[in-house]
Amino acid sequence: MRDLPELTAETRLFNDLALDSTNVIELLMILEDRVGLQIDADELTPEVFDTVGSFGMFVETRLADHAVSDR
Repeated sequence: MRDLPELTAETRLFNDLALDSTNVIELLMILEDRVGLQIDADELTPEVFDTVGSFGMFVETRLADHAVSDR
């Protein structure tokens, strides 16, 4: 088992956590299955996956958009 760094908003997903494209697909599938997050592939820019913070903001924005559209 590998030691992981302390997670902060600045933790880099690929460099610090060693995520790869397969991990990203799995992560997106889990978000879709567990919270119903629908993501358009065109929205997935490299900046989204830069850090824990950038990915978190992306998810928060999509969840807020989804909540508004459900009203």
